[in-house]
Amino acid sequence: MVESLGPGVTGLDPGDRVMAMTHFPGGAGGYAELAVVDAGQAARIGPGTSFADAAATPLAAGTAAVILARLALRPGSRLLVLAASGGVGLFLLQLAAHQGIRVAAIEAPSLDLDLLIDANITFHGILVRDDGERTRQLAALLAAGALRPVISHQLPLARAAEAHRIQEGRHAGGKIVLSVAG
Repeated sequence: MVESLGPGVTGLDPGDRVMAMTHFPGGAGGYAELAVVDAGQAARIGPGTSFADAAATPLAAGTAAVILARLALRPGSRLLVLAASGGVGLFLLQLAAHQGIRVAAIEAPSLDLDLLIDANITFHGILVRDDGERTRQLAALLAAGALRPVISHQLPLARAAEAHRIQEGRHAGGKIVLSVAG
């Protein structure tokens, strides 16, 4: 929720329900009850969108959106998603299906990268950057019910250490969201 605005900021008002991706990769990280973001990075969320869903979306769904944009698949294309039960994979399945792409999913496979390298397979990494327009598109999909984060755990901020233990176990089964009072 918008707590306050800097001088000259237009288009947002205190009390607006918003989501944003903090500057990533530089400057990201940490836990706080308040965060300062550029107003252009903020996206209003619909009245039916929970703050937990909004918090779980920008980074993982944004990464999935970048992957789909790079692939530039047409409706009716087929997409195999490895590690489909992870945060990015779950959003990738939903966004691809929303675009009319036929998807198949696998539980995270154990890969021997040497075999893939020997087969001359090329890998491309994705490091998503903050993008207000993409965040606003994701917020619209959340509001329309076309995108739904899978939240396996919602813990208070004071239990952040427990959230890390769950994540390190790599079996969260969805996004882990830390909530703040208020």
